[in-house]
Amino acid sequence: MQPWTLVRAFLSAFTLHLPSTQAVVDRYGPELKASARSTLSYALRRASSLEMVKRMWSALETLFRAGEEALVALDSMPVTLPSTRRHGCRPINSYAVGGGVLWAFLINAARGTCPVQILRTIVGPWHDTQVVAQVKLTPRGPVYLMDRGFWSIELIRAWLKAKVRFIVRVTRESFVYHAVRLCGKPRTVARGIRVEFDGVAVLGGQTRKNKPLVRLVIAYLASGEDLILASDRMNWSAERLLEAYRQRWQIERFHFALKECLGLAHLYSFQENGLLFLLQVAVLLATLLLLGEVSTRGLTVDILLAALTNLRATLGVPTTAWRSNTAKPMKKSGGRKRQSCPKNH
Repeated sequence: MQPWTLVRAFLSAFTLHLPSTQAVVDRYGPELKASARSTLSYALRRASSLEMVKRMWSALETLFRAGEEALVALDSMPVTLPSTRRHGCRPINSYAVGGGVLWAFLINAARGTCPVQILRTIVGPWHDTQVVAQVKLTPRGPVYLMDRGFWSIELIRAWLKAKVRFIVRVTRESFVYHAVRLCGKPRTVARGIRVEFDGVAVLGGQTRKNKPLVRLVIAYLASGEDLILASDRMNWSAERLLEAYRQRWQIERFHFALKECLGLAHLYSFQENGLLFLLQVAVLLATLLLLGEVSTRGLTVDILLAALTNLRATLGVPTTAWRSNTAKPMKKSGGRKRQSCPKNH
């Protein structure tokens, strides 16, 4: 079985909602030179299969072009299954096994470009601060948007030194600062957000050496939840920082699109290499769909969902969400209804 034929088969499997490896064998058996699902399952976890899809992805990834001050969301996405399933993966915690990926996602990708950059694939347990510390972010490039999982004073010091542009959400529990100057008065801004501190500050307590100097906004959402942002963007207003960070949600929508719409949550393999193979095929398919679009105005995720819906409608494939096949059984009295994959989630 040639690795490139395996990649092509699973690009089609995700597109057509093929429910199992047996369904893939039934449809593409002659092309794959496989008549048994066990043969296909073995091919999914071969190192050569994973290496082939990585090479294919690397060719597309060269089209990732994030200009200066473009908004790029940075996040990790788990690809896991319950530890109670028969598997060949490393444990993440006491109830899940598998791994994940750390990637950068361009909020508004230009036509003909790749919106995703895979920064690191992960197997076993991880913490975002530890993984991103091993990644070289682009200096004087895009503005990276990061949630609280990436909050670390040491990381902020490193990014400032490397001239990396960033907006990161701060965790209140480990947050100490000293105001240097104010940039604005307390006020209520768009969507009922209350800005309590708008200025420049140094981070860290009295005993900490080499405290980083950052642009700092301390705000509260209408719900009462705190929203504290630290950034290198000294000249940006609080309103601009808050609005830019709000765009980070687009990477969560991208995760939804990959898992629930394109079908990555419906795993064809429960082996470590197989999971990584499926992850690479899924993002490869998403990028090919985007590159095939003639008109690419608007948010990247909206364009992706529209392209996927149109393709499946043309092929006569249902556009309902494709739920995970590794979840615990639902109670008879409950259970999730199948949902459509909306353009706006």
